[in-house]
Amino acid sequence: MPDQVRHDDWAGALSAFHAAQAEVHRIEATTAGRSAEEEEAWLPRHHAACAAMEDALARTLAAPAPDLAAFARKLELLFGHCIEPGAVEEEVAEAVMADAGGCSLS
Repeated sequence: MPDQVRHDDWAGALSAFHAAQAEVHRIEATTAGRSAEEEEAWLPRHHAACAAMEDALARTLAAPAPDLAAFARKLELLFGHCIEPGAVEEEVAEAVMADAGGCSLS
């Protein structure tokens, strides 16, 4: 796969994830502090937005990382959204994330 195609696939997938994540955050900000009835009215939209975000995340993780910085970002997304808390020892997760941060600076 040519490098530009890899970058475009990755960039498009990551952009779609960020847009979907922003919609989830927008809904959560809109309903914060509202009554239970008001929050309940938003639940179908929130569930749909979360499903869209999960789908976008899956596409992002499946997209080829064009470079080490993208791969580091992929690790951040994986640890931030896919790995259950406690599934990996905290020290191990922190070490991996520190390495990912170092790769993204290269």
